[in-house]
Amino acid sequence: MKSLMKIKNYLEIIAVCGISLFCFVTVAFFSSGCSIDPISTTTTTSSSTTTTIALSIYTLDDGNSRLVKITGMDGTGWTTLGSSGGGSGQFNSARGADIGHDGKIYIADSYNNRIVRIDNIAGSNWTSYGLYGTGSGQFYLPYDIAVSHSNEVYVADAYNNRIVKISDMNGTGWTTFGTYGGGDNQLYRPCGICCDSSGAIYIADTYNNRIIKINSINGSGWTTYGLSGTGTGQFNLPFGLVVDSSGKIYIADTYNNRIVRINDMTGSGWITFGGVGGGMGQFTQPRDITVGSDGKLYIADSNNNRIVRIDDMSGTNWVNLGTLGGGVNQFSAPCAILEN
Repeated sequence: MKSLMKIKNYLEIIAVCGISLFCFVTVAFFSSGCSIDPISTTTTTSSSTTTTIALSIYTLDDGNSRLVKITGMDGTGWTTLGSSGGGSGQFNSARGADIGHDGKIYIADSYNNRIVRIDNIAGSNWTSYGLYGTGSGQFYLPYDIAVSHSNEVYVADAYNNRIVKISDMNGTGWTTFGTYGGGDNQLYRPCGICCDSSGAIYIADTYNNRIIKINSINGSGWTTYGLSGTGTGQFNLPFGLVVDSSGKIYIADTYNNRIVRINDMTGSGWITFGGVGGGMGQFTQPRDITVGSDGKLYIADSNNNRIVRIDDMSGTNWVNLGTLGGGVNQFSAPCAILEN
């Protein structure tokens, strides 16, 4: 999920759906209760049994019209789903994705003007919803998708300048928020969306160069942060965002070629990392960011055709994977990244 979930939520998902995931979370069950050790390896003693759970990274490889799954930043476990088109198992510039509390993968298939749900990287139980248009059940370049802890689906319907909420993949409970503009309750091509553990909705209001928080789809609690520019408190077309378990907000400040972290919607604790380029510590139009359950940051460095992992906002232990292409360990403008 785009908000960093509690460990218990991972356990619930795994118990129900049997998901395989990328980093390592170790759960130790002791006679006195349950404790979490996120860095230990699997061990068994007379008084405790420890089970290691593997985690995965998913990337939407836009230019190759596919979803990629890896189980290590060296490309271990490289698996793909998709080809170019509008049918089952096909994508057309899919730009956003999330993993629901049910363990299923939800994808904003942007240029097919639909959303897709699959059970796994094999594409099992492919379900799609949506057509091109402005009405109910219709999208116009949906750029991102988020699933709340109660499994409600939110779509950043970018070129309709609105957020859509549905309860299921039949479109039940279709509700929209937003109209075109730069004022209150208005959006201009929102391209990123996520939810926190309380159900609050965070929006990258991309072409208004700001982020928005609302408490519900009716717009209650409307709060904005950001202006156009390159300095503190300013963004240049922010595309992706995520909220971690402590409430910190991470933003892919795409055309400023950096990532930003703030403590809350007042902008306190503003810190940035990056700069334009293709080297270490540099980005070229990073489109998305997520926080792993290991606490590390994962970035879709789109125009460098790679994904990046760093330990923190100082760029410690920089690791990247990818070169331009359509083969193994290659990307063409990866634009979404998430960990399950």
